[in-house]
Amino acid sequence: MRAELEPKLRNIYRATTPHRMGGPRELLQNRAEPDDDDLLFQIGSDYAMGWMWGDLGALFVYLSPVYLKMRWFKRADARIDGH
Repeated sequence: MRAELEPKLRNIYRATTPHRMGGPRELLQNRAEPDDDDLLFQIGSDYAMGWMWGDLGALFVYLSPVYLKMRWFKRADARIDGH
């Protein structure tokens, strides 16, 4: 049974929001402003891992570049955004 199910579960469902690290802020439903914090990482909904964020959305974690240089991660902002 595992041999039959595993290939199906090894795909990110609809791959619309991939996992990624770093870069400018990019929201699924809202617009990003130039002074917004930068993306630290995002984790998309992924059936293989058993992760479902919102309505097949993603978990986004943002941090100001100033705080990143200071390694002040307690200033990070996390949000769940769906489709």
